[in-house]
Amino acid sequence: MPAESVHFRVRPQTPLSAFTASRPGLSLTVWCNWEFDVYELSGGTAEDAAALVAAMQMPPGSTEVHAFDENVHVVVGVCADVQHGCAVESIDEAKCLHVPPARFHEGWEEFRMVSFSEERTRAVFASLRKAGAEVHLVAKRPLNRQALLCHDSPAVNTLFQGLTDKQAEAVVLAHRHGLYASPRRTTAASIADAVGLSRSTFEEHLRKAENSLLGGLAPYLELDARTRAKRKAEAAVAPTK
Repeated sequence: MPAESVHFRVRPQTPLSAFTASRPGLSLTVWCNWEFDVYELSGGTAEDAAALVAAMQMPPGSTEVHAFDENVHVVVGVCADVQHGCAVESIDEAKCLHVPPARFHEGWEEFRMVSFSEERTRAVFASLRKAGAEVHLVAKRPLNRQALLCHDSPAVNTLFQGLTDKQAEAVVLAHRHGLYASPRRTTAASIADAVGLSRSTFEEHLRKAENSLLGGLAPYLELDARTRAKRKAEAAVAPTK
């Protein structure tokens, strides 16, 4: 059978599930590249971010906390020794592919993976249930070779989930008319006039879309920047042959 994309939820007993269970209004998204962890707290406060650092036992001085606004905070730190996703190990052991990010809300951990057989999918679920976790399948669909790289993969889709239809259309129009070209080939007012919208309406859609897209990209950029800096530092002290 072809590979399949599997979306499932788990309710385990882990530090992050306990953290979100005690904060019903907070959603947590986690990226990891095995050197750094990035935690995006949506609907949380600066105090929640500090509590997360303590819950994950991050070493003092090893973390950064960035406030994008009063409700969105991003914590960046070295990979924690404390488990931050109960399913990742089970996915790896079954030789499936974890597709980040993992999401945490109200005690539930949400994962997506690519599984290369139905048997491997069942093996992941059996492993989690054996460990005492409650597992719910959300959705799954078959994939072919092209679909593994398609534009609507879960990791890319996280960038677009906050956009409304009108906001997405505003960005497409702005790009198509050359607003983001260097030098710019048009203005927001000219685009609005061409499509029959008021300038203020079009600019509002565009501003909200840009804020949403940059907010989704920021954790990836933070992770990449930290990795680049670490590699440069290692190269600078590496002995020359």
